[in-house]
Amino acid sequence: VSLRDAHRFVNSSNIGKWVQFHTHADLLDSTWDFPDEYFDLVVFAHSSWYMSSLKEVEDLFARVRPWSKRLGYAEWYPKPQNRRQVSHLVALLVQMHITSNWPQGHERLDFNIRSMVTPDQAKTIARNVGWAVTNEWVTDSSTGLEDGSVWEIENAKRLAEEILGSGWPSVSESVLRATTSEYILLDMLVEEEASESLPTYVFIAE
Repeated sequence: VSLRDAHRFVNSSNIGKWVQFHTHADLLDSTWDFPDEYFDLVVFAHSSWYMSSLKEVEDLFARVRPWSKRLGYAEWYPKPQNRRQVSHLVALLVQMHITSNWPQGHERLDFNIRSMVTPDQAKTIARNVGWAVTNEWVTDSSTGLEDGSVWEIENAKRLAEEILGSGWPSVSESVLRATTSEYILLDMLVEEEASESLPTYVFIAE
């Protein structure tokens, strides 16, 4: 569903009167602020891989530290638990490889995966800015999400096809070679068997 539909659903529910949506809020903007421990829990759910760097993730974790009693973090677990999840990982790697080697591509094409944050990196970042991880776990799978079965894979394939067929001089030969290999692997995996989303890694910190 769209964000608009999701917001309407929440607003019409029993908890709607306690919920506010700020879809254009920049947490790193100094004019955006809350009192200490204003929130019981701040959650970053499947969002860290959209950040431009690990430094940006660290800045965000640090920014919300005084605002909240707890920090919740959830992100793709980059270790497939079965063969059907490998295609999702490859689709993510296609996007990250292109971004890291062709930064301007993020402005030219429609894709949002920009960096991979591993569980150990996320925990280290949280601890560096004053959070203490108290609990962590990995889900069996995230099959309720369509990322690994529909749109993430199709988006990665379309992205690779556009780059490989574009002839853009700004795309380096190394990016073209790697993208070609990843595209062939992704196409082969999807043809061989049904795909599903990777598991999700979660931690709670205080």
